[in-house]
Amino acid sequence: MKKYIYCLVALCAGFLTACQRNDLTEGERRAVNFHVTNYEQYYLGDETRAESVDLLDHLTMAIYSADTDQLVDEVVTQNKGDENYGNFTAYLEEGVTYRIVFLGYMGSKACHLTSSKAISFDDTYVPHTFLYTEVVHVDESLEPSRNVVLDRVIGAFRLVMADAMPEGVATMRFTSTRGGSVLNAQTGECVQNTGRTYDMVLADPSSWWGKKNNSFTLYYFLPKTGATMEITVDALDSKGTLIQSRTFPEVPMTINQLTIYTGNFFIEPTMDYSPSLSLNYSWGAEKTYTY
Repeated sequence: MKKYIYCLVALCAGFLTACQRNDLTEGERRAVNFHVTNYEQYYLGDETRAESVDLLDHLTMAIYSADTDQLVDEVVTQNKGDENYGNFTAYLEEGVTYRIVFLGYMGSKACHLTSSKAISFDDTYVPHTFLYTEVVHVDESLEPSRNVVLDRVIGAFRLVMADAMPEGVATMRFTSTRGGSVLNAQTGECVQNTGRTYDMVLADPSSWWGKKNNSFTLYYFLPKTGATMEITVDALDSKGTLIQSRTFPEVPMTINQLTIYTGNFFIEPTMDYSPSLSLNYSWGAEKTYTY
């Protein structure tokens, strides 16, 4: 009987010793939990003036080698409505240094994250995008639970048309001379500051015709210092024929800033645009110009 008790005590002691181990050897993995704390953001739709608080449509975690920038595991994406939305677990190898990237974004376009230095979306689309990144080295000092705070990494241009949209308009084309559609997640800046063209095809075009104060918002990845750009806006019919075009010179764009141009678009403007600046609780700053 004493022999059995001794064996049981030894077995329990061994089990407790194993459970209390925190000296993982190289090649073993640690579970690290990440919690996105601010996945609820102010959101402005591409084709609406209404701004409201909403959950980001998607949260994505990508893990790269800090040395090679190669993905070391499958990219994990959560969609709004998923169970445990905002909570991620990564199993990281002891002794290795990683770059962790989290993106929060709106819309339905697929995101491409092969490299943390060149993140893009289908069709040169740039959604309302938020970013978190850090470099972690896996050892006994690494906290097993970490909070993720997302920062907005786009600047926005919003066009408000005070006059009514005429019949026939089917697409709004926006062409800029600066800004970009590819993000370097390591710096939070655009990869190339050479401009972009994006066609915004109207859903149910006839529902827009005859209405005033139609609004369109485009997002740009930018340099940290911002960019002053020329933006040309073309209204096209379903065959691509030009109906009206306006060019806005020297548009100031900054990350976390909403720049608004408001005025008559289809009829001749009655005044030159003039700037005003006001702080906005959902954006770092908001600039409004009347054209």
